[in-house]
Amino acid sequence: MNSHDIGKGRGGWKKAASQYKAKLIAFGFQHDLIFRPEDIEAFAREVPDSEYHFVPTKFGHDGFLVEFENWGHIVREALQEESKIQVWG
Repeated sequence: MNSHDIGKGRGGWKKAASQYKAKLIAFGFQHDLIFRPEDIEAFAREVPDSEYHFVPTKFGHDGFLVEFENWGHIVREALQEESKIQVWG
């Protein structure tokens, strides 16, 4: 998992990101040594429909596990907004 390269075989990570079709909500966690916030932010900037959120935390990468209250509301609001969309088939 730590060696996965999204750009491998896709012309590099910027090209891969620019072809991403889904809405992306990206989070960078302060002090994350596995997925550095600046790398996550750079990736999000290349995805056409994206938003980036920096999450202050003293827990680094594990901040997403132990501090849901710092970022969960963003996901909750996005899901609530998406649920307002009606699809007619």
